[in-house]
Amino acid sequence: MVKARGARKNRRVSGLLIAGFGALQHPAIRQKLSEFGVDPMPLTSEQFEALVRREIGTNTQLVKSAGIKVN
Repeated sequence: MVKARGARKNRRVSGLLIAGFGALQHPAIRQKLSEFGVDPMPLTSEQFEALVRREIGTNTQLVKSAGIKVN
């Protein structure tokens, strides 16, 4: 049962990715995003996860080297 839920979830995520990539092909949507200062980065789930991990690593190093402490 857990496998079935995971497979269903993956299909839904894939469907959302495909729909999102399709939407980014429409000039009107790209224009509206641009007006909001958004630069679309059409990434797969795996690419997005890798990006977030890199950003966390970079920002962790920045915070440590700046000596920033949590109050």
